[in-house]
Amino acid sequence: MDGPQENPESQGQREVRKPPPLPPAPVRIGGRPVVVVRYPNPPALYKRLIFLCLKPEAWADAARYPLWNTMLVALLAVILSGLMTGIGIAHRTVAGIEGFAAQYDKFYPPLVINSDGVLSTKGELKEPIRVNNGPGTLVIDPSDRTTLDSITTPVAMLITSKDVHTRNVLEGSIPIKEYLLLNLLVPKAGEATEINGTTMTRWITSYQGWIYILWGGLIAFVTATIQGLWTLLMMVIVAPLVMIGAATPGKGRMIIPKFIAYRVAIAVAVPLVILDGLLEGLGYSVRWTLGQMSSLFFLLAVSALAFWAGVLAKWMFGIAANPNRK
Repeated sequence: MDGPQENPESQGQREVRKPPPLPPAPVRIGGRPVVVVRYPNPPALYKRLIFLCLKPEAWADAARYPLWNTMLVALLAVILSGLMTGIGIAHRTVAGIEGFAAQYDKFYPPLVINSDGVLSTKGELKEPIRVNNGPGTLVIDPSDRTTLDSITTPVAMLITSKDVHTRNVLEGSIPIKEYLLLNLLVPKAGEATEINGTTMTRWITSYQGWIYILWGGLIAFVTATIQGLWTLLMMVIVAPLVMIGAATPGKGRMIIPKFIAYRVAIAVAVPLVILDGLLEGLGYSVRWTLGQMSSLFFLLAVSALAFWAGVLAKWMFGIAANPNRK
């Protein structure tokens, strides 16, 4: 026999209380509970790149995001830095050759290259042809009297009667007839090509696109590789300075674990990578201006930023999160 029936209206008026949800079961690996860390959703990569370059608070804020996300931002930074450097150097190279070609016939006799790739002069060349372009120097000496060591600039290219010798860019010696783009000047068997200002102008007009792609691309790749390795190295070196900055005496001091300090350390390297690429692209190279001291300059700069980012982390997550914290 069924029990007493309740009035449907009273059922609608009764307050229905659902039981509180049960807490999720702890994740266990190997029989031990594991803490599942849930990171906040980071901004888009390009936004984070802009923030890291313009907002110092974004350096400390990198502690809230996983390391791989900040490393992706750093990867984007080194790629952009490489592109800015490569495009800038390629542009200055093309402009330098165009200016040199326009004045060549006034100061130098024509050059002649035969089918064997041997360079000579048509007339008397009193001294080697020398072209300076920022940190680099191009010297053409068919008499083979000039050596690469006699060129004092950091980047150097020496073209002798048969070979192209380079320093700091594809270092080594390559025959003229095998050197990229220059081999296009080598004529067919039994013929010779006269090289003067008109020939150079025509050559640079025809192949300046390839100079941007090949020369600029090579510079961009080398720069991005060096910047990437430097960023990873600085992440390890300056992470302790982030921890020291956060633990400085005073209100809100924090103890930051090393794995979180790595996130902040790689973040502070990003603006320096972008700044270096921008200055290189504009022709104001810190590396060539300071020489060997440039390494010390960048080390001191990233160290100062890392320490300051640790102090910012203390202010943002120590004092702001708990004003009464000692």
